[in-house]
Amino acid sequence: MAANQGEVDTPVGTLRCTLRASKEVTAYFGNFINANQRIANLDSDAITVLVAAGLEKKVKEVEDIVFAAGVVTLKAPVERWLNLLANGGKPYHKLSVQDETTVRDAADEFVSALPGYKDTPFAQAVIDSITDLSATFLATFSEPTQDEPGNA
Repeated sequence: MAANQGEVDTPVGTLRCTLRASKEVTAYFGNFINANQRIANLDSDAITVLVAAGLEKKVKEVEDIVFAAGVVTLKAPVERWLNLLANGGKPYHKLSVQDETTVRDAADEFVSALPGYKDTPFAQAVIDSITDLSATFLATFSEPTQDEPGNA
């Protein structure tokens, strides 16, 4: 994981959450939901635009590295970065260390059962996506605890 909040490491470099990147994303896609939908569709043009925004480069400068890395490999980290960007570079939910370990172990077991996928970029993308989805699910449907902001 990236050293600083608001940063996500990818195979093509560290994507940074900046106001400039946020403006570029909303100017190109209209909103963050549209951008997320295009990522979900593995839209290579969309992922290239997002990588360029996160690296603070021009699209032409990153087209080749995005193609070489592959959109399947980049999907999970670009999606994680986009969600951070939509929240001003701050995480919007987080699993406890114990819950994240449990989810990652279960996801790893699932991926290991798929012939030929263990220890591949695809497997890591699946594990990251399952972990992010689990955190979103828990944040959405769990009861607030006393130590969460706004609960006395």
